Amino acid sequence: MISLAPLWIQSVLDRLVHSHWFSLAELLLVFAAGIGWIVRPEVGIWLLLVVVFPRLLRVIAGKTPFPRTRFDWLIALFVLTAISGYWAAYDKPIAWSKFWFIIASVFLYYALAAQPKKNLVYVSNVFFFLGVGISIYFLLTHDFTANSAGVGFFSNLTVWWMQSVHQTGWAPLVPSYVSGVLTLTAPFFLFRLHTRAPHRSFVLADLLFYLSAGVLILVFIMTITRGVVVAIVSAMGVWIIWKVLGSNEATEGRKRLFSFLVLAYLGFVLLLVHIGLSSTGTKLPSQIRFGADTRTELFDRSLSFLADFPLTGGGLNSFPGLYSNYILNIPFFYFINSYNTFLDVAIEQGLMGGLIIFYLYLAAVWISSRIITTATSLEVRTFGWLILYALVVATVHGTMYDYLYNGAGAFLLLFPVGAAVGGMHIAAREEPNESFLPATTHGGSLIRFVLVIVFLAISWVFNADKIRSIWYANLGAVQLAQVELDGFPNNGWHTLAIVPRLEEPTITLQTSLQLDPQNLTANHRLGLIYMLQRDFSLAAHYLEKAYHLSPNHRGITKALGYCYVWLGEYDRAWFFLAQIPESSDELDVYTWWWGTQGREDLAEKAALMIARLNQH
Repeated sequence: MISLAPLWIQSVLDRLVHSHWFSLAELLLVFAAGIGWIVRPEVGIWLLLVVVFPRLLRVIAGKTPFPRTRFDWLIALFVLTAISGYWAAYDKPIAWSKFWFIIASVFLYYALAAQPKKNLVYVSNVFFFLGVGISIYFLLTHDFTANSAGVGFFSNLTVWWMQSVHQTGWAPLVPSYVSGVLTLTAPFFLFRLHTRAPHRSFVLADLLFYLSAGVLILVFIMTITRGVVVAIVSAMGVWIIWKVLGSNEATEGRKRLFSFLVLAYLGFVLLLVHIGLSSTGTKLPSQIRFGADTRTELFDRSLSFLADFPLTGGGLNSFPGLYSNYILNIPFFYFINSYNTFLDVAIEQGLMGGLIIFYLYLAAVWISSRIITTATSLEVRTFGWLILYALVVATVHGTMYDYLYNGAGAFLLLFPVGAAVGGMHIAAREEPNESFLPATTHGGSLIRFVLVIVFLAISWVFNADKIRSIWYANLGAVQLAQVELDGFPNNGWHTLAIVPRLEEPTITLQTSLQLDPQNLTANHRLGLIYMLQRDFSLAAHYLEKAYHLSPNHRGITKALGYCYVWLGEYDRAWFFLAQIPESSDELDVYTWWWGTQGREDLAEKAALMIARLNQH
C-alpha cells in the first residue's frame, strides 16, 4: 500500500508497527473493547474506534490494516452473515449487542494472527489471566448459599463469604459456561512453565502465577461438568495418537498422517458424543418438560430451523423465541440455545455462517497439528500443543454447551482459530517451505471459483423456481417472526390485534407456494397465520400439507392438533395431541382464555377435548 504520511513519519510508524510491543498492544486493545462491549453494549460503534486506531496507524504507514491470512474471504463472509443475522433478528437491541461481540471476535482473530514469536509468552499469559479474571468474577457473583443447607462447616463458610464479599450486583455466570472457558484458558499457564529458562526466576511473579492458578483450579473444581471431562479426555486422545506414531522420531509421512488421524479421531468423537452421551445422559435442567429434553432431542428439533432460515439465518440471539414459538408453541422462553455452538451459528446466521465456523475450526485443528510436527523451536511447538488442545476441547465441548456463541461468550468464538493462524505464521517463518494447508495456486483458486460459479448457474437453471421459493419462504418466516415475537415473551397467546400486521408475511409466503407448493416452511407458517386469523379450516389445509412433508416436526404436530380441536374434529385432534404431553394442561388454560376473548364455543371445545384425552 502507498503511505499516507511524510517520509520521516512513515519511517517512525514503520518501526512502530513492526515492533512486537505494537502487536501486543493491538491484542490488549481488542480485549479492552471486548470488555467494554460486555459492560456497555449500547456504545457499540464508538468502542470500534479503540480497535480501529492501530489499524489506521498501519494504513498511514503504508501497510495493510489487517495481516493477510488464508481465511480472509471466509472471515469477510462470516461478518456478512452476522449482518444478515442482525437484520433478521426479532429483538434488535439484543441482536445489536451480540453483533458487536462477533465483530470483537473477528478483531481478536486478526490480533492473534499478527503476533510474533516474542509475544507467545505474553499471549499465553493474557489467556491464562482471562481465566483467572472469570474465576474471580464467578466467586464475587455466584450465590453459594442457594444449595448450602445441611453441609455443616461448608454451609457456614459460604454464608460468611456471601456476607463478607462486597456484592457487585453484576449478573452471575452459568457454572457450566465458566468451566468451559476455564478448560480452554487454564492450560496456557503451562507455556510459562515449559518454556522458561531454568536460570530465570522471579519470586513475586511466580507467587502471583501460582496463587492465580490456585484460584482458577478452585473455581474449575466447583463448576466442572461431565461434558468438560469428556472434552478433556478427548483431547488426551490426540496425545496418545502422537505417541503411537513415534512422536519426534516420526518420518515426514507419518507426521503428515498425524494431522489426518487427528481430524478422523475428532470426527469419531463428535459422532460418539452425539449418539451416545447426548442421547442417554442427564436431562437438561428445566421446570417443565416438553419431551425427553436430551441434547440429541434438542439438536434434532432445532435442525428444522436450517430449512426455515437457510439463507439469512433466524436472527442473532433469536433462538430462544424461535424454539419456544415454532417448536414448542408456548409464549415463554424454554431453552436459550441449542446447546451446540455450530448449530446455533447456522440457525442464527444461516447455513453459510454455520459451515464457515465449522470449517474454520477443522482447518485450525489441521494447522495446529502441523505446527506440532514441523516447528523447530520449543516455544512454537508448545504453543501448537496448547492451541490443538483448546481446539479439540472447544469443538467437542461445543457440541454439548454453547458458551462460545451465547451472549458475551461470542467474543471468544474465533480465538482458537486466530491463535492457530498466528502460530502457523510463526512456524512458517521458521520453516518457509512447510505447507500447513493443501497447496494452492492462483490458477487452482481461479479454476475452483469458476467451477463453483458454473455449478450455481446450472443449479439455478434447473431449480430456479425451487430456489426462489426457498428465498421467499425464508423471507416470509423472518417477517412473521418479527411480528409474532415482537416483545417476546409475553403472558399469553396472540389476540386478533395482531392480524393487520400479518399481511406482508402472508403475501411473501404465498409467493413461495406459487413457485413450489411443497415448500415446508411456507405451508407451516401460513397455517400458523390463518390460525391467528381464526380461519381454522384454511389453517388445517396448510398444516396438513406441512405435516405430510415433516411428520416428526413437533411444532406442526401440536398446531395441527389444536386446529382440529377448534374445528370440533376430536378424533383427529386426539391422534396429534396424544403425542403432546402438555396439551391437557394447556387446554385447561384455553377454556379460560377463549372465554376472555368472547369465544365460549371454543372454550367448550377445549373442555370436551380435555375429557377425550383423559379417557385414554
